[in-house]
Amino acid sequence: MKKALIAVDIQNDFVEGGALGCKGGKSVARGTKDLIQESEDRDAYSLYISTQDWHKGEGCTNGGHIEDRPNFVDSWPAHCIGGTEGAEFCRPLEAIDFDYRILKGYETPSYSGFSDNAYEANDESLSLVEILESRGITEVDIVGIAFDYCVAQTAKDAAEKGFKVRVLKPLTATINKASEERIVEDLASRGIEVLER
Repeated sequence: MKKALIAVDIQNDFVEGGALGCKGGKSVARGTKDLIQESEDRDAYSLYISTQDWHKGEGCTNGGHIEDRPNFVDSWPAHCIGGTEGAEFCRPLEAIDFDYRILKGYETPSYSGFSDNAYEANDESLSLVEILESRGITEVDIVGIAFDYCVAQTAKDAAEKGFKVRVLKPLTATINKASEERIVEDLASRGIEVLER
Protein backbone atom coordinates (compact mmCIF):
# COMPACT_ATOMS: atom_id res chain seq x y z
CA MET A 1 0.00 0.00 0.00
CA LYS A 2 1.25 3.45 -0.92
CA LYS A 3 0.85 6.34 1.49
CA ALA A 4 0.90 10.12 0.99
CA LEU A 5 1.36 12.95 3.46
CA ILE A 6 -1.02 15.88 2.95
CA ALA A 7 0.00 19.11 4.71
CA VAL A 8 -3.02 21.40 4.86
CA ASP A 9 -2.68 25.20 4.72
CA ILE A 10 0.49 25.70 6.78
CA GLN A 11 0.69 29.31 5.67
CA ASN A 12 1.85 32.57 7.21
CA ASP A 13 -1.66 33.98 7.59
CA PHE A 14 -2.71 30.92 9.64
CA VAL A 15 0.12 31.00 12.20
CA GLU A 16 0.80 33.35 15.10
CA GLY A 17 1.02 36.94 13.86
CA GLY A 18 -0.90 36.19 10.65
CA ALA A 19 -4.20 37.68 9.49
CA LEU A 20 -6.04 34.65 10.88
CA GLY A 21 -3.35 33.36 13.23
CA CYS A 22 -3.91 30.07 15.01
CA LYS A 23 -2.13 29.32 18.28
CA GLY A 24 0.44 26.57 17.73
CA GLY A 25 0.66 27.17 13.99
CA LYS A 26 4.41 27.84 13.92
CA SER A 27 4.98 24.66 15.90
CA VAL A 28 2.96 22.75 13.28
CA ALA A 29 5.24 24.15 10.56
CA ARG A 30 8.41 23.10 12.39
CA GLY A 31 7.01 19.70 13.29
CA THR A 32 5.83 19.03 9.74
CA LYS A 33 9.26 19.93 8.36
CA ASP A 34 10.84 17.47 10.83
CA LEU A 35 8.32 14.79 9.86
CA ILE A 36 9.08 15.24 6.16
CA GLN A 37 12.83 14.99 6.73
CA GLU A 38 12.50 11.93 8.96
CA SER A 39 10.01 10.27 6.61
CA GLU A 40 12.22 10.78 3.57
CA ASP A 41 15.03 8.97 5.41
CA ARG A 42 12.70 6.04 6.11
CA ASP A 43 10.76 6.11 2.81
CA ALA A 44 7.59 6.39 4.91
CA TYR A 45 5.61 8.23 2.23
CA SER A 46 5.46 7.83 -1.53
CA LEU A 47 4.21 11.37 -2.05
CA TYR A 48 4.24 14.73 -0.24
CA ILE A 49 1.42 17.14 -1.05
CA SER A 50 0.51 20.56 0.35
CA THR A 51 -2.71 22.52 0.11
CA GLN A 52 -2.82 26.30 0.28
CA ASP A 53 -5.70 28.72 0.64
CA TRP A 54 -5.30 31.01 -2.37
CA HIS A 55 -7.93 33.75 -2.43
CA LYS A 56 -8.60 36.55 -4.89
CA GLY A 57 -8.90 39.22 -2.24
CA GLU A 58 -12.48 40.37 -2.75
CA GLY A 59 -14.89 39.88 0.14
CA CYS A 60 -16.71 36.56 0.27
CA THR A 61 -18.30 34.31 2.88
CA ASN A 62 -19.01 30.61 3.50
CA GLY A 63 -15.42 29.69 4.21
CA GLY A 64 -13.82 32.64 2.49
CA HIS A 65 -12.99 36.05 3.82
CA ILE A 66 -14.59 39.44 4.20
CA GLU A 67 -13.16 42.80 5.10
CA ASP A 68 -15.76 44.01 7.65
CA ARG A 69 -17.00 42.31 10.81
CA PRO A 70 -16.36 38.60 10.14
CA ASN A 71 -18.11 36.19 12.50
CA PHE A 72 -15.17 33.71 12.61
CA VAL A 73 -17.58 30.83 12.00
CA ASP A 74 -18.39 31.05 8.31
CA SER A 75 -16.88 34.41 7.45
CA TRP A 76 -13.32 35.54 8.05
CA PRO A 77 -10.99 38.52 7.80
CA ALA A 78 -9.09 38.82 4.52
CA HIS A 79 -6.38 36.15 4.45
CA CYS A 80 -4.16 34.10 2.14
CA ILE A 81 -4.50 36.42 -0.84
CA GLY A 82 -2.76 34.65 -3.72
CA GLY A 83 0.76 35.94 -4.33
CA THR A 84 1.13 37.68 -0.96
CA GLU A 85 3.47 36.78 1.88
CA GLY A 86 0.48 35.70 3.96
CA ALA A 87 -0.34 32.95 1.45
CA GLU A 88 3.20 31.55 1.42
CA PHE A 89 4.39 28.59 3.49
CA CYS A 90 5.35 29.23 7.09
CA ARG A 91 9.08 28.61 7.46
CA PRO A 92 10.87 26.30 7.75
CA LEU A 93 8.47 24.72 5.21
CA GLU A 94 8.97 25.65 1.57
CA ALA A 95 7.61 24.62 -1.80
CA ILE A 96 10.48 22.22 -2.52
CA ASP A 97 9.35 20.05 0.42
CA PHE A 98 6.35 18.91 -1.64
CA ASP A 99 5.85 16.93 -4.83
CA TYR A 100 2.60 18.79 -5.52
CA ARG A 101 1.00 22.03 -4.33
CA ILE A 102 -2.79 22.24 -4.38
CA LEU A 103 -4.26 25.78 -4.48
CA LYS A 104 -7.86 26.12 -3.32
CA GLY A 105 -10.50 28.78 -2.81
CA TYR A 106 -9.54 31.22 -5.56
CA GLU A 107 -12.89 31.57 -7.32
CA THR A 108 -15.12 29.92 -4.71
CA PRO A 109 -14.30 29.62 -1.00
CA SER A 110 -13.56 26.07 0.12
CA TYR A 111 -12.09 24.23 3.07
CA SER A 112 -11.12 20.91 1.50
CA GLY A 113 -8.12 20.08 -0.66
CA PHE A 114 -10.56 17.87 -2.57
CA SER A 115 -12.95 20.72 -3.41
CA ASP A 116 -14.04 21.27 -6.99
CA ASN A 117 -11.91 24.39 -7.33
CA ALA A 118 -8.66 22.91 -5.97
CA TYR A 119 -5.95 22.24 -8.53
CA GLU A 120 -2.23 21.56 -8.69
CA ALA A 121 -0.32 24.82 -8.86
CA ASN A 122 1.56 24.02 -12.07
CA ASP A 123 -1.09 22.04 -13.95
CA GLU A 124 -4.72 23.12 -13.68
CA SER A 125 -5.91 19.79 -15.09
CA LEU A 126 -4.85 17.83 -12.00
CA SER A 127 -7.05 17.63 -8.92
CA LEU A 128 -5.91 16.16 -5.62
CA VAL A 129 -7.84 12.92 -6.14
CA GLU A 130 -6.41 12.55 -9.66
CA ILE A 131 -2.87 12.98 -8.34
CA LEU A 132 -3.38 10.39 -5.59
CA GLU A 133 -5.06 7.86 -7.86
CA SER A 134 -2.51 8.27 -10.64
CA ARG A 135 0.30 7.49 -8.18
CA GLY A 136 -1.45 4.46 -6.69
CA ILE A 137 -1.94 6.04 -3.26
CA THR A 138 -4.37 4.18 -0.99
CA GLU A 139 -3.61 5.79 2.39
CA VAL A 140 -3.13 9.39 3.49
CA ASP A 141 -1.84 11.01 6.66
CA ILE A 142 -3.05 14.58 7.17
CA VAL A 143 -1.46 17.42 9.17
CA GLY A 144 -1.97 21.18 9.15
CA ILE A 145 -4.17 24.14 9.98
CA ALA A 146 -6.85 24.37 11.12
CA PHE A 147 -7.90 21.06 12.62
CA ASP A 148 -11.51 22.17 13.02
CA TYR A 149 -11.93 23.46 9.46
CA CYS A 150 -9.66 22.64 6.53
CA VAL A 151 -7.91 19.62 8.09
CA ALA A 152 -11.19 18.00 9.15
CA GLN A 153 -12.92 18.66 5.81
CA THR A 154 -9.96 17.37 3.78
CA ALA A 155 -9.90 14.23 5.95
CA LYS A 156 -13.64 13.64 5.52
CA ASP A 157 -13.45 14.06 1.76
CA ALA A 158 -10.43 11.75 1.53
CA ALA A 159 -12.33 9.03 3.42
CA GLU A 160 -15.40 9.57 1.25
CA LYS A 161 -13.25 9.04 -1.84
CA GLY A 162 -12.08 5.69 -0.51
CA PHE A 163 -8.69 6.46 1.01
CA LYS A 164 -7.63 5.13 4.40
CA VAL A 165 -7.14 8.30 6.45
CA ARG A 166 -5.20 9.23 9.58
CA VAL A 167 -5.01 12.72 11.09
CA LEU A 168 -1.78 13.32 13.02
CA LYS A 169 -3.33 15.60 15.64
CA PRO A 170 -0.10 16.80 17.33
CA LEU A 171 0.80 18.32 13.95
CA THR A 172 -2.41 20.34 13.74
CA ALA A 173 -3.58 23.63 15.23
CA THR A 174 -7.19 24.42 16.14
CA ILE A 175 -9.13 27.67 15.94
CA ASN A 176 -11.90 26.70 18.36
CA LYS A 177 -10.58 24.35 21.06
CA ALA A 178 -14.13 23.78 22.37
CA SER A 179 -14.99 21.98 19.12
CA GLU A 180 -12.11 19.47 19.20
CA GLU A 181 -13.84 16.58 20.99
CA ARG A 182 -16.90 16.78 18.74
CA ILE A 183 -14.76 16.84 15.62
CA VAL A 184 -12.64 13.88 16.75
CA GLU A 185 -15.86 11.92 17.31
CA ASP A 186 -17.22 12.94 13.91
CA LEU A 187 -14.01 11.88 12.16
CA ALA A 188 -13.95 8.56 14.03
CA SER A 189 -17.56 7.89 13.00
CA ARG A 190 -16.38 8.10 9.37
CA GLY A 191 -13.58 5.60 9.90
CA ILE A 192 -10.86 8.25 10.18
CA GLU A 193 -8.16 7.55 12.76
CA VAL A 194 -7.09 10.57 14.81
CA LEU A 195 -3.68 9.93 16.34
CA GLU A 196 -3.20 11.89 19.54
CA ARG A 197 0.58 11.38 19.64
